[in-house]
Amino acid sequence: MTEQIDIPATILDMADVPLPSWVEGRSLVPLMQGNSLPPRPVFSMALEGQAIQGQKIAAGKFAIWEGDYKLIYQLEEEKSLLFNLKTDPGELNNLFYKEHDMGQNFLSIIKMNLQKANERIIE
Repeated sequence: MTEQIDIPATILDMADVPLPSWVEGRSLVPLMQGNSLPPRPVFSMALEGQAIQGQKIAAGKFAIWEGDYKLIYQLEEEKSLLFNLKTDPGELNNLFYKEHDMGQNFLSIIKMNLQKANERIIE
């Protein structure tokens, strides 16, 4: 799986321009050349309201996919939904409490990334 944040890294790599340290994505050139990349979680977010410099992210939905699993976290409600996309592609059965360890692992990754984003906003 790839993310939109991989596009700038890929374009810079194709142009033979070194990646700046602030680029979060990774180049997809190896995939284009028939090679593979190590798997990693894929993130998505839908922020509500307007992000203003100096104001923390306080509303929105965040998601992380890895393998067959996807976790959706609703920030305002602090609600977590975990789905196995292989067995439940319609995302109808919330497994967050049944597969608590996996859900907590995904949730901690989302919260860590949210904290990093908020630290950058506050700076």
